[in-house]
Amino acid sequence: MIANFIRLIVLLVLILQDSLLNFYFATYNGVRWLWWIAADVAVVVCLIASFIYADRYFVRHEKSNEELQSIREAKKNGECKPTNRNVHKKAEGDKLISESDIAPDFRAKEAETESTGEVWDNSNIAALPIEYLIWLPYALVHVSKITAIYTTFGPTLDKNETWGTTMLDVALTLTAVFFAFLVTTTHHKVPTSSEQKGVIRWMQNHAILDILDTVEILGYLFENQEQLSIDKGSKAAVLTFVSINLLLPLLSLYQLSERNCEKKKPNNNLCTIQQLLSSLFGNLPFLVIRIYLWHSRSHAEGSFIFVLKNSFGIANNSYDFYKLVQNSRRPPEMQEDDAAHRNPAVTCEC
Repeated sequence: MIANFIRLIVLLVLILQDSLLNFYFATYNGVRWLWWIAADVAVVVCLIASFIYADRYFVRHEKSNEELQSIREAKKNGECKPTNRNVHKKAEGDKLISESDIAPDFRAKEAETESTGEVWDNSNIAALPIEYLIWLPYALVHVSKITAIYTTFGPTLDKNETWGTTMLDVALTLTAVFFAFLVTTTHHKVPTSSEQKGVIRWMQNHAILDILDTVEILGYLFENQEQLSIDKGSKAAVLTFVSINLLLPLLSLYQLSERNCEKKKPNNNLCTIQQLLSSLFGNLPFLVIRIYLWHSRSHAEGSFIFVLKNSFGIANNSYDFYKLVQNSRRPPEMQEDDAAHRNPAVTCEC
């Protein structure tokens, strides 16, 4: 019940954001806004399909895990327990097949779970099966809309109008809301695992703050205000780095995806890599752009809070990356000991 309610919120947030942005296109770009409807519908279809896939994924995992537990209990007791097909026959009064016929299935199943690292245990279940495949089309469409807005009518919007800069900021801020609830849709289904939940909480805090940072810096592109102007080079830089930042959450979503978790040795350092990329393509360029515009007096207003955020983010992410490189040079057994004391966002076990 709660899951369906959260999914409904995700869908409504997506539709609300698309409606607000499309209203701007309809108002200022005429009939050309109709092209965005097809892209929005495609994203909505992908979102609904991901919900259906996630349900089937967790049901399949639950059944496989129950079967594995029964096999392990049979092995522990020195018996060979029948498969689901044989149990069904027993319920109908049919004669069970001999143990010699069951044993090969038992040995094959047990060997598969022990050698291939298949997703059977709760510790190996993917927290977010294919959310990264949802964020990709959503981010691409969203980035395209932002670029279209700020290269056409966006800079001329007036903050004093109802459908001016303020409402546009609200529409863009919904990106953070969408991401937060998208991650939450599967959070409650994750088996008890502090590592996975630690990563999810880190994703919500880190990625959402970066998204809000991108929305704030887009405010520098509004020119229809007193004493505000920006050169073409700075404008292109802002749009470029904003686009990159909106795509970066893909790494964290992939870290907890089925594709990564089904590997024998899943990549547990994707969060740190995202932190590094966030500094190189987010915090550092945003900090430089803000200081440049303030120094040149091209922009008289701005949020000093995000200057502190950029500065702290660069220092913190650089330190985490340094620890990652330092730890990679140690022997494997020392790497595991060190990982146990590191941030759960870096040490999650899929």
